[in-house]
Amino acid sequence: MPKSVAHITTWGVHCGVAKHLSYWLPHVRRPGVVCAEHPPSWHSSIENWNTLPSVRCWRRGSADGLMAAALVAEEHGAGIIHLQWDPSFFSFDAICQYREWAGARGIRTVITAHVLLDIPVYTWETKAVLTLADQFVVGTPAMVEAFHEYAARFSLTLKRPVRWVPLAAPEMPDDQPAPYDGSPGPLILVWGFLGGLKGHAETVEAVRRLRAFAPTARLLIAGRAITGEQRQNVERLRLLAQAAPDWLEIREAFIADEDLYALCRGADCIVLNHQWKHPSSSGTVAVSVASGPPVVVSQSLMFSGYVEAGAVKAVDAPGPDGLLNAILDVLTSDGKALEEGRREMMARIAAPAVAAQYESIYNEILGGNAA
Repeated sequence: MPKSVAHITTWGVHCGVAKHLSYWLPHVRRPGVVCAEHPPSWHSSIENWNTLPSVRCWRRGSADGLMAAALVAEEHGAGIIHLQWDPSFFSFDAICQYREWAGARGIRTVITAHVLLDIPVYTWETKAVLTLADQFVVGTPAMVEAFHEYAARFSLTLKRPVRWVPLAAPEMPDDQPAPYDGSPGPLILVWGFLGGLKGHAETVEAVRRLRAFAPTARLLIAGRAITGEQRQNVERLRLLAQAAPDWLEIREAFIADEDLYALCRGADCIVLNHQWKHPSSSGTVAVSVASGPPVVVSQSLMFSGYVEAGAVKAVDAPGPDGLLNAILDVLTSDGKALEEGRREMMARIAAPAVAAQYESIYNEILGGNAA
């Protein structure tokens, strides 16, 4: 019987990082348990995307959260703990306590990091997890480089080189027909959490200019607003939509998977204009590329790997004109280059491929022995 894996994650909270686990975990034969986060009080409703037994046992930022999850993992006989990590989840003291506990029990640790916040407030936590992990994993090639540079700056010794395993894409049949609502197009889609760092206003202006070339072009901005900042951003977007009711729609709601896939399939172009500057990974780009339509992205490091593979069209310059030119390019080209890049990227981000990469990691840190 292979040693089981306990996954410590924000599972059950409306969080793309947690949700993407559900795409690849069904393809891992190794038994396991999910040590899930208690949902924050400001969540109005909770989805559970679990495919394994799940125990809600920790809260982010709590002093005992990491050890609470670790003890649940021990109760379930886990030989490996796989931690989905963000520096806001667990304190430096909690990580040190966990390191001593896991070392005493011979438990191996895989850490998948989803962002490098290279700011003083998180320095000790970041240094601690880099040296703790038997294998440190990140979601993009840019993050590999960034974390290696970070480790070198502080003269940290890693147990293994940082490894790139992209966030998995959901399984969406290529022959699934795109829905058509009878409205004129082209339809430009923006989706995801509706925060201010998604560059929405810039995208609105780009589509406004696009209408000089395609007078019936429409823009749909869809997704969930949970935090106060996100709700404020939605209010600003609604004001823009009031001035352009014939071509700009704001759809603020949680979107279930099947509805999201249909939404993406019905778009002529998906735009991800993220303005986040820290090295991180993006679940939205995985879903968008898997859905089929051409995808335009900003110059954010979040899209590293996809850009190099040619699976997306990256803007040549920031601002509305850069977006406009990229959108025009994908709407007027034959799409063969993007499709070739998409096929190359899908071989990496398909759920079975991601599962195989993690299974390989589990075997390696157990000394090449799967048991």
